[in-house]
Amino acid sequence: MSFRRSKTAAQESRAWQDFLQANAALFQASGVPISLYESRELFDDLLMHGYIDHHPDPAHFVVGQLSDAQREALVEVVVRYLRAGFPDPGIVGFPGGPTRDEISGRVQQAE
Repeated sequence: MSFRRSKTAAQESRAWQDFLQANAALFQASGVPISLYESRELFDDLLMHGYIDHHPDPAHFVVGQLSDAQREALVEVVVRYLRAGFPDPGIVGFPGGPTRDEISGRVQQAE
């Protein structure tokens, strides 16, 4: 017996891969380890906590360790993420950076 993903799961996976490809330079500029955005679930976990809370994280990455430029790149990734129609997983904001409300404001500015 083989396993087949549902059509919805396949579409969501494709949308995530397309998003990663379209924003690869910003992800790289953010300084976030690639292992933390290989899946949307991990990326959502990062956005919810500022670190990986519900999954193994061998990198022990924390958003608070980013430089100002890296943090701004990550914030721009998040703004594009929300504009692309991905749901807000419960973004906490970023230490030394914008709050959740400020990020939401940036998302709505271009809409």
